[in-house]
Amino acid sequence: MNADENTVCELFAAIDAGRIETATGLLTQDVHFRFGNAEPTIGRDAFAANAAAMGGVLASISHEMLAVWTTSEPDAAVVCEMAVTYSRHDGSQLKLPCANVFRLRSGLIADYRIYMDINPVFAAAATEPE
Repeated sequence: MNADENTVCELFAAIDAGRIETATGLLTQDVHFRFGNAEPTIGRDAFAANAAAMGGVLASISHEMLAVWTTSEPDAAVVCEMAVTYSRHDGSQLKLPCANVFRLRSGLIADYRIYMDINPVFAAAATEPE
């Protein structure tokens, strides 16, 4: 793996361990983060707020890296294919396919895009009894 791919793997390890401060340290101050069709957020604080919001719905998350590619043209990027396991507070789990695209600047993640349908996670959470 090259340095950029290692940075991405470090990010997933930090997220999976619940170390959001470590994860945000791998991002540029002005990181652009976009999850699916949602409006992009900008900055480390916005990324941390998204992670905190997910913590209200999920007990944990785990990324299984299936493949990683680095492109150089027309724009350098790290592309990851994954299976992501979402563990809910009730102990149930859901595994979903996912692809992410990262662009790095000076060794830090400057652009982070997630391509997946996360609706099953929220649909199941919405139907759980209170």
